[in-house]
Amino acid sequence: MVSWKRRIFLIVALITFCTVSITLVFYAMGYRYSIDNNEVRFVGLIDVETLPKSVRVYLNDTLITRSTPKQIKDLFPRIYTVRVEKDGHNTWQKNVFVESKKVTWIKNVRLFLSNPTIETLVPVKSESYTVFDDGKKILYTKNNEDSKGLFLYDVKDKKITHIFPGEKEFLSDKILIDEVTYTNTLYSNDGKLSLLTLSESSGNEHYVLVPTDKPESSKLITNDALSPTSTSHITLDPKNTNHIYFISENTLFLYDLEKEEITKINENSATFTIHEGTLYVAEKSKEGKTTITRTQDSMFTFGESVETLTTLSAETVSSIVANGNGDMAVLDSKKNVYLYNAETKETKHIGSHINNLLFSKSGKKLLFYNDQEVYFYEISEKELEQLKQPYSTNTTNLITRYSKQITGAGFYADEEWVYVAFNDSLKLIELDERDKRNTYQALTDFPLDPSIFFDKEGETLFMLNKDTKQIQSEVIFEK
Repeated sequence: MVSWKRRIFLIVALITFCTVSITLVFYAMGYRYSIDNNEVRFVGLIDVETLPKSVRVYLNDTLITRSTPKQIKDLFPRIYTVRVEKDGHNTWQKNVFVESKKVTWIKNVRLFLSNPTIETLVPVKSESYTVFDDGKKILYTKNNEDSKGLFLYDVKDKKITHIFPGEKEFLSDKILIDEVTYTNTLYSNDGKLSLLTLSESSGNEHYVLVPTDKPESSKLITNDALSPTSTSHITLDPKNTNHIYFISENTLFLYDLEKEEITKINENSATFTIHEGTLYVAEKSKEGKTTITRTQDSMFTFGESVETLTTLSAETVSSIVANGNGDMAVLDSKKNVYLYNAETKETKHIGSHINNLLFSKSGKKLLFYNDQEVYFYEISEKELEQLKQPYSTNTTNLITRYSKQITGAGFYADEEWVYVAFNDSLKLIELDERDKRNTYQALTDFPLDPSIFFDKEGETLFMLNKDTKQIQSEVIFEK
């Protein structure tokens, strides 16, 4: 080959190499050529995770995949419509904005069954119930003439066990079992204890503490200081089956069933709560203010271990909830919500006109609501606060507003959806506030009692029919 041809070949090869190299570098950096705009731009991607995983994922009506997780790459910055479908399930859809050089996360997609079937678990009239052991067992009370008392239902085996009173005829020398009715029941969260309220025809009421595993050791509380007529607030100790805490005449007491002794813990108490061995107390103070204190003393004697968390400009407090991180939320008598952040040691007002509040099981989110509105607040660490989330953290978020009365609300199993109960229906709403929140109508035209439970995986919904008082269930999700 002549020298000039070799030079031309080398120049062409060098130009080609430089062009390809630069193109590859820009490609690796995230640049792509947009035919629509005739320009080179950075791209982003969408990362999709769903439950169930075998679904159809569409991007702007184009089928992308039939299973997840899935990364949809090389997307130019713009708004895309993501739709997730599966036969026999509700459809999830959302418009999301893809930013250059960033990942748009879609990770809390859940498709619920379109036409779930309601199953009656306990066909008799139940006065109260609770679901525990990850949805495997149900405790309930009933007042049928043929059999009354406390019963245990095994969801898997469909077996019913009469827990209390069993074969007993007399509860004491003066109380005949057949002549009492079960009016109210306080269940521990783990289902190990039930505090029954027994009412006699004479109008007298009594407390009976029943251990689920050892009902033969049930105890009738005979101390007049601890009776349904004298207590304004009562709680079972989740760590000590012999301890009951209650307020009577604005004083907080501890009742030891084994010793049959009552210990005065704190005077001027408006309300209290116990969470993971920590006692939180709202103390009525002078000048119309309320001080919130806590102690981790095993006997809660309010000695040197007492820590003052905050003082509120409220005459009294109606409710306290806490999580495992030391955070606490308070509902005062004027329906204001205050949140104490254990990390910052600060207390701030986060809601008004509120009737109820509760923490999620993980303690990361707080839900609070009234008759028409539902809000939530996620507590996030400062270093994580700026991360891109599908909703705002460390601030109050309005989830929904309705014209008809809300009778109850709570977190769904994954804590990324919440349920809202009405007198005749139940709806699930996602927390992801981008575009619009997806919803799922779990119950329609159903006389619903506001006591709602889910199993651990969120597959089964448990409810009480308000008309028939039957405990029923509905499978709303399948992996």
